[in-house]
Amino acid sequence: MTLTSELDIARYKASAVPESNIWLNTLPSKTIGLLLDNNTFRISISLRLGTNICVPHTCICGTQVDSSGIHGLSCSMSAGRHSRHSSLNEIIHRSLASAKYPAMLEPVGLRRDDNKRPDGMTLVPWTKGQMLVWDATCTDSLAPSHVNLSSKTGGAVAESAAVETLGPWCREARNFVECLGKRIASITGEPRATSYLRQKISIAIQRGNAASVMGTLPTDWMAKAHLVSFQVSDLRTKNHFSGWWLVARVIPLPRSLGEYPYHREGFAFRGGIIPLGGTDQAAGILHWSFV
Repeated sequence: MTLTSELDIARYKASAVPESNIWLNTLPSKTIGLLLDNNTFRISISLRLGTNICVPHTCICGTQVDSSGIHGLSCSMSAGRHSRHSSLNEIIHRSLASAKYPAMLEPVGLRRDDNKRPDGMTLVPWTKGQMLVWDATCTDSLAPSHVNLSSKTGGAVAESAAVETLGPWCREARNFVECLGKRIASITGEPRATSYLRQKISIAIQRGNAASVMGTLPTDWMAKAHLVSFQVSDLRTKNHFSGWWLVARVIPLPRSLGEYPYHREGFAFRGGIIPLGGTDQAAGILHWSFV
């Protein structure tokens, strides 16, 4: 295998870092909030492999987004970055409470050297009689300003922040999660507490990545989408599967409901297209989700 571009090398080296693989080994359970929806899983896999995610379009910030969709991971106007930041802080906050360390988010009256408030602080001493103060930062492994470094050493970008969009963690983050997990285990008696905490953080990063990619789409993209009805038939067993697919593609589509039979390798496909929003054009993501 030959990797030529810095982006591909950065992806490869990030995937070799153990923390970047946690979400792939997570039990997809709705009960404990570790299940990725179809769209988030598809985007996460595409970001990891470097495959196309969307059709080229203009981000809400005015930047042209290519088919890789990675611009959203570092775009300051993508709403997904805020949701990821909030999720990471909420996980830390709840985990500290499980370990019997009450904490508060964005403490009033506390400032860092750059005059910004930290993300959170414990209300009781964490170690050596001192409170724990934390900042949850997720930096983009593939950002133009970072890709040169991340293509040389996997996880190098995380060392200047906390975690990376492709999964690597910094040394301080690994040590903190390990310590917090052990303290939760000592209180709850759950020996897998550290593993569960790692999984929650890893899943939150992937959800934030997907939201960041989707956040680059124009606010009216949904009105330009199309509903596709489909039916798939197994010609051997005669089983039928049907549903609706919300599709947005930059191609002209007919206004009237039409059927397009398709046969390949023992399967038959038949579907129709119903435009939404009164337009023949659709823009945005290649495939959205089942509705």
